[in-house]
Amino acid sequence: MSHEHFCDFSGHYWECDGTALRWIAGITEPTVCMCLTHGVPMEDGDHSGCSVELIACPAHRDDQM
Repeated sequence: MSHEHFCDFSGHYWECDGTALRWIAGITEPTVCMCLTHGVPMEDGDHSGCSVELIACPAHRDDQM
C-alpha cells in the first residue's frame, strides 16, 4: 500500500512505496515511513486523513542537497 508525502523542495505530492530517505535528519539509508499522528508504520491501516510528511521526492532530493 503506498502513501503520499509532500515534496518540500518543489511543492508537489508524491507517492511513496513505504520507505524514504531522510538525509536532512542525518539518516543515510531509507527508513520505514511512520504515521506522524499515530506513531505506527504507514502500511498499518488507513492514514489518508493523517498529517503528511514533508520530504523531498527522489527526483528533487539531489537538487535540495
